[in-house]
Amino acid sequence: MKKFFILFLAIVALFSFSFNVVAQETMTITLGWDADLSVIEPDLQDYNIYYKLDADTGFTFHDTVRIDRSSTETRMTSQVPLTVPTGYEGNICFYVTAVDTSQNESKPSEEVCVRYDKTPPAPPSGVIVDITVVEAIQ
Repeated sequence: MKKFFILFLAIVALFSFSFNVVAQETMTITLGWDADLSVIEPDLQDYNIYYKLDADTGFTFHDTVRIDRSSTETRMTSQVPLTVPTGYEGNICFYVTAVDTSQNESKPSEEVCVRYDKTPPAPPSGVIVDITVVEAIQ
């Protein structure tokens, strides 16, 4: 019986640690940057995207965007799916780097941030109703 009880406690402990997961929500953010492919280096291959939340101390790699050399666009865009803890409100900041075919990575672009705000505005106040009867219906 004692072995069964110890096994039971071990299973309970395992499940309590395994299911201690923070709820999250996913959003999509569109990033854009200049990339005139007719002017850039011939060995440019990818762009790397990095991000951080307000509370983070440093940036985290998020995704790589492969360059389409057949494109005539002068602006790159990327739909970035991002998962944040449920209830998070604050800035989400990004930067982009360029990577060549030898895997040399450029310095970061300028940092850009977007405010993720889920707090609704205050309700309107001072609402009044004024009724004017134009013609009475009989």
